[in-house]
Amino acid sequence: MTDHDQQHTDTTKLAERFGQLWQRCAVTDTQPDAVWESLQQHYQQPHRFYHTLAHLQQCLGELDSAGPAIEEADATEMAIWFHDFIYLYGAPDNEVRSAEIYRELAGPHMPVDFSERVCEFIIATQHTGNAPDQ
Repeated sequence: MTDHDQQHTDTTKLAERFGQLWQRCAVTDTQPDAVWESLQQHYQQPHRFYHTLAHLQQCLGELDSAGPAIEEADATEMAIWFHDFIYLYGAPDNEVRSAEIYRELAGPHMPVDFSERVCEFIIATQHTGNAPDQ
């Protein structure tokens, strides 16, 4: 299997996982396809070296390994998906802007309390130093 094939397979699995989470959390009957496409597009931007779909997959693997120790698993997972939605090297507000994008995309579809918690979690991932993307 080539790297391209592996990425395709992983992307398909990621898309399915995101879709299941979105539908599990949404209070409206909305399909997550457009949101997934936007997530995928951002995480595959050519300037990204570390903050990619592979990084998301790694984060989700860590979440899975924590299992039942995670009290707010759906909010935590949603935050993982969006935590690096916006990534501009050296920008101090990537996480705040990522949370804003999440609010825009999820606002009409997710419970308000859930979305606020997701945004808190996204902002909690704020980097205090330079990330490895260069």
